[in-house]
Amino acid sequence: MNRIQRFSGIWMISLILGLGLLTTAFASDVAGGSWTKKGFAIAGGWSIIERDGEHIVVLDDGFKTKKGPDLKLFLSPLPLEEIDSQNATKGSVFVGALRSAKGMQELRIPAGTDLQHYRTILIHCERYSKLWGGASLR
Repeated sequence: MNRIQRFSGIWMISLILGLGLLTTAFASDVAGGSWTKKGFAIAGGWSIIERDGEHIVVLDDGFKTKKGPDLKLFLSPLPLEEIDSQNATKGSVFVGALRSAKGMQELRIPAGTDLQHYRTILIHCERYSKLWGGASLR
């Protein structure tokens, strides 16, 4: 191995390690998991990360559920066992509308939302008041 190849290899390793440290410095996991079916199956995982002082819900590449006309993401103060279509949005904070019923997407949690006050993340069709499913934050 000549000097240029050795330098290139060291430079590449340094770059990879540096990018890993940057990602860690700017995004950290707060919560995550898989979904529990309430009305319809939901595949894939989710996580809440903190990036640049903001909390963001990330639905992973494997996210997939039945299409709905008005699918929205909420954080609820109730435990998942107590949530149904009738009370899903009571006391909940609206995070955002899903852009699609499948694939990776990020939704910003409203600034000032204290995650300690919420126990569950939900997918709910607001137009027809139909709970798709949810997951415990803890």
